[in-house]
Amino acid sequence: MQLPIATAPQVEQSEIKLKAIERVNLLETDGDGERPDLSGLRVLLVDDEPDTLEILRMILSQFGANVRGAGSTTEAMNALLEWKPDVLVSDLGMPEEDGYALIQRVRALKPEQGCDIPAAALTAHVREEDRVLALAAGYQIHIKKPVDPAKLALAVANLGKKARVKGEQQSASHPGEGSHQGREVGSGLES
Repeated sequence: MQLPIATAPQVEQSEIKLKAIERVNLLETDGDGERPDLSGLRVLLVDDEPDTLEILRMILSQFGANVRGAGSTTEAMNALLEWKPDVLVSDLGMPEEDGYALIQRVRALKPEQGCDIPAAALTAHVREEDRVLALAAGYQIHIKKPVDPAKLALAVANLGKKARVKGEQQSASHPGEGSHQGREVGSGLES
């Protein structure tokens, strides 16, 4: 029996993943002395790069988030309708349909389907015009790549607070409905 031997690119990718994990493990707080708590928060990650998707999943999972990944706009829409996440985090630069097309499709849904889910745009394009375009398209925050784990977790926590507050308001005004029915748009996190 022969075991596969890792090639140089595979080793480099593994080292990159390990460095990202180590970086997250070293992260203790959000800068205010408290580590962001994403416990119970349902986060849908969308990125066409499997390695990036896995790293982002590991980062948010370490903060307690329940994370589901999607590699395309179509997969993301299916997960959104089926799973009803609290927060959407999407790459903007994807082939076929990009993150702008995704947020347009999401915002066109009915409220009970998740049209007002708080959303963060991930991108390597960091000009002011890029940020304005992402916010105008329907995202509440624009996060630059490469992602800083602390900033990502804090942004998701803040977006999640809006979703939780809205869910509690929905539950109080409509007993018997779940907390994933409606979400408030606008986090004040435009960074």
